[in-house]
Amino acid sequence: MSESFDLNEQVQKYSAWIELDLDALTENITSIKSLLSQQTALIAVVKANAYGHGIQLLGPALEENSGVEKFAVYTITEGIELRSIGLKKPILIMGPVDVKLANLAIEHNLTVTCDSKELGRALAQAALAAGKTASIHLKVDTGMHRFGNTIEEIMSLEKEFRDDKNISIEGIYTHLANGDLQDDSFSDVQIAKFEAVLEAVPNIAFRHVANSATTIKRPQLHYQGVRCGLVMYGETPNNISPPVLKPVLSLKARIMRVSNVDTGEGVGYGLQWKASRPSRLGLIPIGYADGWFRFFSNNGIVLAGGVKCPIVGTVSMDSFVIDITDSTADFGDEVVLLGKQKGKKISISETVSKIHTIPYELLTGLGNRIPRISHRRGIIIGILEP
Repeated sequence: MSESFDLNEQVQKYSAWIELDLDALTENITSIKSLLSQQTALIAVVKANAYGHGIQLLGPALEENSGVEKFAVYTITEGIELRSIGLKKPILIMGPVDVKLANLAIEHNLTVTCDSKELGRALAQAALAAGKTASIHLKVDTGMHRFGNTIEEIMSLEKEFRDDKNISIEGIYTHLANGDLQDDSFSDVQIAKFEAVLEAVPNIAFRHVANSATTIKRPQLHYQGVRCGLVMYGETPNNISPPVLKPVLSLKARIMRVSNVDTGEGVGYGLQWKASRPSRLGLIPIGYADGWFRFFSNNGIVLAGGVKCPIVGTVSMDSFVIDITDSTADFGDEVVLLGKQKGKKISISETVSKIHTIPYELLTGLGNRIPRISHRRGIIIGILEP
């Protein structure tokens, strides 16, 4: 930790950085919990480095938040990382787990999505040796055809392990293919299949289906738990009217060089942009190696001096150029790629719409060489540097 605890003072040392607003995170969780009954648990989805935010900084804040009952990640490696930073709450591994890793799952008290009898037996054996009980969830493939088991396989797994004292079948779940779409009617087909499975294995008490969008759109599908990622980070899934949410992440940088070009002069690889007037340009030290896609070449904006300034020329590996002719911004001044400045803002939804992708892809692609700083009301809580 730096000797400085003031956010504005600390960021003076960086040419590019990410700010994580822990107050926004808390408020988002409160908003989500207001939609749930007391019987419905909030499962915080923190896979992919907490959606690119930085799990080492957000993890402790989520651990201490009473509104979060469980965590979910995709890989066993992610689960072990959560334990290594001190998280104690239950952690569900939602992806496939190799049988050879059963010992690690038991050692770190991870709840595994069990998709085979071989894996279940390995978990039971490891649990017996460790004097523990293996906690597992079963995942039903209700039509997404990605990961999970058929109804017949689920029934077979449940029968195999229902009386095994070394295994607790804690939960059962599925994932909806069209939850984020305007027409999510296929969710009805999937839920009908899921309900059929629940009738066949009625003794599994903890059921969960809803992702962020479904949590908001379909309260009847809350069951005993909801899995929220995007809304927890303050971003809005497509085609929903969310509660009040505040983005947790802001991405900022400094203008590291100012140059002037005459009419007709070009910028960057391939000279893909040429000035239509005498122009003033600013160099921004973030590039596609940091997750700022080449698709933003001649197709993106930042806030500089409170003015929306276009990206000009090709985004390079380590930098891109903006046109600051109409802004008062100068060398060393702060620019905002995602976030607010002088009453203006650039949202991630606005940003990704320019390159026809989704918030998830941009957030999870933000590189680790960008320092991350978590704060509450401008007071630094943690710093994660490369």
